[in-house]
Amino acid sequence: MAVNITFTCDGVTLSETNALDFGTVQAGTSSAIKTISVANTGTSDAQQCVIEAKEATIANGFSINSQSGTTAETCNAQTYSNDSTNGSWYAYAVFGVGKSYASKTGGTIIASTGTDSCVTKWNPPSSGTSGQKVWGNVFSCVYI
Repeated sequence: MAVNITFTCDGVTLSETNALDFGTVQAGTSSAIKTISVANTGTSDAQQCVIEAKEATIANGFSINSQSGTTAETCNAQTYSNDSTNGSWYAYAVFGVGKSYASKTGGTIIASTGTDSCVTKWNPPSSGTSGQKVWGNVFSCVYI
């Protein structure tokens, strides 16, 4: 028994080699809002499902690229929400049935057919420097 989680954005499967791309964003402004969809095609339910932006270092498992840019202008500048128009923005996203953004409690993505989504944007600070930035998003869950 296992979970099999896939992430897509704008129809593209996300991975270490196929990253979420916010495009060119002016310091002090916000990127276009992106929708990240999550699906579990495995044979076990994924529980306590959470995603967070993290520094991209080998220690965190990001072996393709390392961190490029300061924490303030990369992972700390990415925010997530359940709803792009009425929702609050957080430093994490939670997924699944029973999720709670307010308490950072991830829900359950049901085996075989479970799906959910969040929206995310990047808000680099006005003091940020120009150039390409690289950081990671870490997904965590448990299964029984």
